[in-house]
Amino acid sequence: MAGDRDDKARALDTPSELGSADTAAGDGKASATPASSVAAMRAVAAGDTVGRYELLEEIGEGGMATVYRARDQQLRREVAVKVLFPHLAKRSDVVRRFAREARAAAALEHPNILRVLDVGVPDGTSTAPPFLVMELIRGHSLAEFTQANAPLPPEHAAAMVAELAGALQLAHAAGIVHRDIKPANVMATTDGRLLLTDFGVAQVAADESLVTRTGALLGTPAYMSPEQAVGDDITAASDVYSLAVTLYQMVTGELPYGGSTAKVLSQIANGSAAPADRKVPAVGAELARIIAHAMAPTVAARTPSAAQFADELSAFVQHAGWGDNRTLVKELLADPAKAQARAPSLVDGLLRRASAALASRKQALASGLVERAAALAPHDPRVAAMLSTVARGNRGPRWRWAAGGLGAATVVTAGVVAWNQVGHSGSDVRNPDAANPDALVVDATAALLLPIDAPTATDAPRVTVDARSRSIDAARRIDAAAKFAVDAAPIVVAQPIDAPVVPAVVANATVTLAMDSWCNVTLDGEAKGRWQRSRTYSVAPGPHTIACGQGEGMAEWHTSFTAMPGQPVTLTGTLLMRVRITAGLGVPISISQTKVANGDSLVLPTGRYPVVLWDGDTAKPAQWVAVPAVPACTLRMIAGAIECTKP
Repeated sequence: MAGDRDDKARALDTPSELGSADTAAGDGKASATPASSVAAMRAVAAGDTVGRYELLEEIGEGGMATVYRARDQQLRREVAVKVLFPHLAKRSDVVRRFAREARAAAALEHPNILRVLDVGVPDGTSTAPPFLVMELIRGHSLAEFTQANAPLPPEHAAAMVAELAGALQLAHAAGIVHRDIKPANVMATTDGRLLLTDFGVAQVAADESLVTRTGALLGTPAYMSPEQAVGDDITAASDVYSLAVTLYQMVTGELPYGGSTAKVLSQIANGSAAPADRKVPAVGAELARIIAHAMAPTVAARTPSAAQFADELSAFVQHAGWGDNRTLVKELLADPAKAQARAPSLVDGLLRRASAALASRKQALASGLVERAAALAPHDPRVAAMLSTVARGNRGPRWRWAAGGLGAATVVTAGVVAWNQVGHSGSDVRNPDAANPDALVVDATAALLLPIDAPTATDAPRVTVDARSRSIDAARRIDAAAKFAVDAAPIVVAQPIDAPVVPAVVANATVTLAMDSWCNVTLDGEAKGRWQRSRTYSVAPGPHTIACGQGEGMAEWHTSFTAMPGQPVTLTGTLLMRVRITAGLGVPISISQTKVANGDSLVLPTGRYPVVLWDGDTAKPAQWVAVPAVPACTLRMIAGAIECTKP
């Protein structure tokens, strides 16, 4: 579907990754498709009729179905009808699962989920292939919108993904995992809505033997979770990961990993993506941390649910004060340029929050907020001054509290900008409750930690603020006589040299390393001994490098990461080569507890695995098979033993 058909009614198809442990076995009483009806299924095209739906025109084709604009002849309305490809429609197990998952998806009622209206499957009397009926949407895909406008404004993009996360949570509560979350599977409608498409159908695409008509595996590796990439069980956490990758792409304009499929899968397993704010500083550390948490390489370290992901993103959006998620989504879809132009108005709020963070001794939070403000307004003198203040804090000077109630005289000196609602651009904020209406008020959130060696302007007028009272309100008032001096120049707050020193305390981060084989750990060039699963390493906040190797000439893994104060870091490394294993034994097999149809593949690291051959529903005794360190191998029976040999 080309991007120039934005106003064309369409529905998107969902290709998905293979190799899941889900199979059609165990469906129990699900209605089977008689072999005679399967064989008699006819191919369809525009102009044909399936059920009560007249196919008007083809509007799209994906990895497993063709999509038509159609007319419901009974209700006399236009709909989208998705018809399974003939080679999939001939498989009774696929048809059973298609019907089961489509009916489950039809029960999902959410403003951000494309509605499933009907499903048609062969019943022995009809020759029509299996089809799915959905509401017909006018608009374009989020992939097309992102490609045309990326990087998207962070608050607006977060609002979009928060809406989609809410839709995912509903599906997960109903036991449905999407398995192929990506921008191409989200519709942006002409009336400003986002719709997640193809719930249920993605589950069918995960059947272990589905391939395209060209024989290629279905799926989009760049959006896959680490567990999906290696063929492990796929859960709701996999959808959260893929949605986080989608957000990463929206705010940076790039996918976290690139290159060949093998390289992408390796990078996904390692979890070595650069933070989003490193690629686009305007994203900010706050949103980058939310994304990184949802993209953690292990399920245990990942954002635990779509609901929490939605809550974290919504909280981030609320700081902007621009409205709720739905409002921001409509604004962005209606006029991307206008939404992008609002970014500089965030600076005031970012500086105000940074000032409050400093007052609460949250140095890392303040740093992230000011750095984002600097990316949005690099020439704003208020930002430059606050950035300098935070930078001094990171270098560890002695600090003085610049707030009321200190019991000593506080000197306000013109010279360096200290963010407040006073002393910038000639504006002031007056206290409506003060007895003197001309008295200026320093906002309580503007309490700063400033170095005692901060520069002062010797020729600037000085204004003394009486801070002897421990009342915050009294200590914040500035005499009206000083108004002109304060307005005339930016201000910095300093403390007497004998004021008590409050040392800045920055908590270290803890690092946990998960490897798939033995190795010796080196952290920032220092040997840490043999890797142990339960061992943690304490590191100071900031950038670090870590490596784990088996010795000269043998396998070695290494990566870089940035530690945040007090935050745990989980890194997953791999030393074993990932091998694509193809089943070539003529019957279905199970390997590493995953059932694989004959001719299909899955990816596993090198090693020894039990292989079980299936005769119908009967499993034969397992045989242990060594998987060599090669890019791909095929399981074959050689002299009565199963071996994995090069193709």
